[in-house]
Amino acid sequence: MSNQPNQLDEILYHGLQPWLESNESYDKFVSLIHNESIVKPDFDSLYEIDFYRPQNPKAEYYYKLIVNETNKYCNKIVTLISEDDNVMRQQHWYDDTIKNILPKRLNDIIEVIKEEHYFIEFINPRKLNFEVTPEHKTDTFILQLLKIAFVKIYLEIQEIFKHLNKEFLLSERDIYDQFFNQNLPENSFLKKNKIATIIEKVPSSSISAIKKDSVSRLSFTYKKFDTDSDKLTDLFQSLKENSFIAKDNPLANFKRAFSGKEVSNQVIWSGSTNEFYYFVHLILNEYKLVEPIKRNYWSVACKCFIRFDGTQFDRKKLKEGVKPEANSELLEDVVKLIK
Repeated sequence: MSNQPNQLDEILYHGLQPWLESNESYDKFVSLIHNESIVKPDFDSLYEIDFYRPQNPKAEYYYKLIVNETNKYCNKIVTLISEDDNVMRQQHWYDDTIKNILPKRLNDIIEVIKEEHYFIEFINPRKLNFEVTPEHKTDTFILQLLKIAFVKIYLEIQEIFKHLNKEFLLSERDIYDQFFNQNLPENSFLKKNKIATIIEKVPSSSISAIKKDSVSRLSFTYKKFDTDSDKLTDLFQSLKENSFIAKDNPLANFKRAFSGKEVSNQVIWSGSTNEFYYFVHLILNEYKLVEPIKRNYWSVACKCFIRFDGTQFDRKKLKEGVKPEANSELLEDVVKLIK
């Protein structure tokens, strides 16, 4: 897996540059808008892009594309680093992303904005009506949005992996000062999500406790995670195919639940409570496929998995669970995939 922001690079450097003649026609983008499926972050995002509304099909397409690709790229980096058990490689991926990949994009995009006069004032509805063409306004909209996206990516990745950061963390103000050589504007179009606001208002002595309680969770430790983690992919696919877990579960989340590390996104279990009870019983007690947990293993199970309707499993009910009358043999066959 690469740490390059491929589609965002297409907008900045290659065939999706909005000012290219091949990308001028609005008609071209009318049908493309509906091809952009929503991509959500697989982590506890701290920021949300809150930009101007797009005013034409071209701007709308690029808006959806940039927001989706921002989440997709962050998801990719989170997976790339989190699933690598080699600390030196984790450090390499983080350093390369934060010190090389993103700084180059931030520097390059501000140069394009300056050279092509894609200044934010041209699309601010509260400013005077500048004498610029609709095409120039649309391209300004896209480049300014792309700039905001890269700032968001930098802040999100930096926060998620701040334990790998041996230097000071950059604030949004620092990014504008260091890469754009300008003051942070009154409206930077990045809105802090609820979790960031809560942490900001709490004394520093309590922040770690909040994060541990609301974000981080323990997980199971698959005994062959370091030597044969591909078997978890087989288990993941089989659980999905047999409707034990939701089909839109990301593989990264599932593997994280068996990594022994803290997780931030629970796996959605779509089977019954008894089926979940039996699944945990099989991996932990029957086949002993995960490292033993002396006590409170139902707490760990509840922290790694969540019910299909978004509610938490009841630990007491799980303790009283029974082998399901239906699908027990199917579950046994599925779990045997990781023996």
